[in-house]
Amino acid sequence: MKKETLEELLKIFTAMKRKYENALLLIRQGDNYISFYEDAIIIKRMYNNKKPYSSEIQHFAFPFYALDLLLSKLVKAGHRVAVCDPL
Repeated sequence: MKKETLEELLKIFTAMKRKYENALLLIRQGDNYISFYEDAIIIKRMYNNKKPYSSEIQHFAFPFYALDLLLSKLVKAGHRVAVCDPL
């Protein structure tokens, strides 16, 4: 992912996280959902992904078709989740 795109998504994430601070936040970006910082760590663990982060900005992206399964896991684990789909 281009650094400019990542930085723009980070701005959106930060603004939306203020509104939904008690929930894990997922933002749709094309065919993927992406999350940042502590949310990314939790979501990555639930997704069972062991790859190291490849960027200085800690984030995790997964394909949109995995959303239902991952949401189920996160909610069963007691997490609140906010999903942001840009219009």
